[in-house]
Amino acid sequence: MRMQMLGTMALLACVLASCQLAAAAESQEARTEEQMKEFGFSKAMAKCHLMNGFFAHDAGKEAECYQCMTKAIAAYEKALKIVPDDLVSLDGLALATIYAKDFEKAAAYYTKVLERVKEGEERSPRLCNRAIAYMEMGKCEEAMKDLDGALKANPDSKERVEYLKAVCEKRMKSK
Repeated sequence: MRMQMLGTMALLACVLASCQLAAAAESQEARTEEQMKEFGFSKAMAKCHLMNGFFAHDAGKEAECYQCMTKAIAAYEKALKIVPDDLVSLDGLALATIYAKDFEKAAAYYTKVLERVKEGEERSPRLCNRAIAYMEMGKCEEAMKDLDGALKANPDSKERVEYLKAVCEKRMKSK
């Protein structure tokens, strides 16, 4: 009788453990779903702040642009904590940091983006943006290398690249 009771208790313990594991798995799925909702919301908010920042920049409202970009940066960083390998969020973060005038971080973020965008014309705007960050940091030689790479990646970007090269050359001469 005692052996039967121990067997029953062991069986109940196994069933209980199994139920706890199932509940934990469901909890993990719910948390992941909740995290994904938060991720989507963070990306949407980041995009809104980024767009508002562009409008403020175009209107010459630099302080408002900076505030919007700071909010976009925070939202993109939050999204990247949830999904660290999201290229869209990393790309948005890099762009927002350029407009927030944090050029060292922008160059670092664009370097990470470019590690993942290995070839094709999609590299060109990212190389141009990193070149802008380099120029703002006084690193015109690195900027020129990126601009050459941008033109190679997309010959249709010639007008933009030539303009940025002229800006860079002017800065190098004024030093």
